[in-house]
Amino acid sequence: MVKLGDAIEKNDWTFSFAENFADLLNEPVAIIIPRKSLQLLLGSPPYVSVKPSDEYFGIWNIGIALKKGFCCSEKLNNVLMV
Repeated sequence: MVKLGDAIEKNDWTFSFAENFADLLNEPVAIIIPRKSLQLLLGSPPYVSVKPSDEYFGIWNIGIALKKGFCCSEKLNNVLMV
C-alpha cells in the first residue's frame, strides 16, 4: 500500500470532487473507490458500462445516518442492498 501511495503522489493520480466523476471514465482508467460509492455515483448495471473488480483491499463496516424525511432513502437503499 505504501508503494501504491507513493506512485499516486509521484504521478499525480488524484481526483478533485470539483471535476465530473463520469468524465474520468472516457479513457482507460483504474479508480480505487468503495464498490457502493461507485454504484452511488454511477448507478448499477445494466445502466452503466463500468466493470468493477472482484478484488478487495479490505472490508470496513460503516453506518449511515439519514435525516428524518430524507428525500432519497428508497434510492439509497436500492443501491446499498444490491
